[in-house]
Amino acid sequence: MTIDVARFGDDRSVVMIWVGLVLVECHVYRKLSIVELSSNIEDLMRSHGVHPQNCIVDSDGVGGGASDILRATNFVNNSRPLHEQNFSNLKSQCYVKLSDMFRDGKISINILEPSMIDDLTQELLAVKLKDVDKDNKVAVQSKDEMKRVLGKSPDLSDALMMRMLPEIKNLKTTGRYLIARI
Repeated sequence: MTIDVARFGDDRSVVMIWVGLVLVECHVYRKLSIVELSSNIEDLMRSHGVHPQNCIVDSDGVGGGASDILRATNFVNNSRPLHEQNFSNLKSQCYVKLSDMFRDGKISINILEPSMIDDLTQELLAVKLKDVDKDNKVAVQSKDEMKRVLGKSPDLSDALMMRMLPEIKNLKTTGRYLIARI
């Protein structure tokens, strides 16, 4: 499960349920307390047999409380990238990995709700690399910049992007190169 947490504002809380790299369910909640949201997530975890260690929660801000309640894996957007790769932060590293996975046909979305697919598509199209013509670390635009373009928070795409954390963690370095663990 990947979980982007919001509380009482305009943002949505999004819970995505995965089977491997296939997104099979997406639940969107609005204006729930952390306790109410955590209770709903615990019900989903039980019904799908998901262990807390297999839940990734955006623990920036209000998500930290939900992560603590669920005993889930924390995702901190502005934390350092893994394996000392040339990214400005973990979020940028995961969005680039997500793009690679889509390009290579290694990820699938099996959700039949057209409006959710439309929203997700718009959010993913709003993800842009930042300062690509400069010699900086690879970065995606900030959430504030994406909100300005979309007129709302990219909650769906952020929940989708977090699924890349275990894929990136599963890489190991050999010299200058990263290879997938088998």
